[in-house]
Amino acid sequence: MKMSAPAIATARRRLRPTGAALLLVVLLAGCGSVADDPTAMDSMIAFGPVIPDDVVPPELMSVVPDVVGRMDVGPASLREGLAAEFSETVDVDRLTISAGGSSLGWVATVDGSTITLQAHPGNPVVAGTRYQVGGSVFDIAGNVIEVAFWFETSP
Repeated sequence: MKMSAPAIATARRRLRPTGAALLLVVLLAGCGSVADDPTAMDSMIAFGPVIPDDVVPPELMSVVPDVVGRMDVGPASLREGLAAEFSETVDVDRLTISAGGSSLGWVATVDGSTITLQAHPGNPVVAGTRYQVGGSVFDIAGNVIEVAFWFETSP
């Protein structure tokens, strides 16, 4: 039975403080030195760089091994874990792998733009099982992407 691959990520704005924009404005003004012309002024306005807020959430670029929506994943291919690579540096609120509605307690580690889920020794990958991966991942500005996908191991 062939099933279409699910949508694997949706983005939403996280409610947390974001970086402030830097705006440097200098206004220097001095009155004219001519006593009979009180309106004479010398002035200068200088603008520095404006750094806009990051409002773009990270994107899920790839999952290694390529398991998203597949029904023939060999359990041995997950021996080194499951790595999700994003478009920018990320952190994780919660990203879990579960089977039958129960979390398997895999450990999520972050290295820049990659989150790796490592199998818990007490919960190895089992043949003929459907697994769900889901959770919240955010970038350094607080923009959130909700990750959700499934795969099945071959019997």
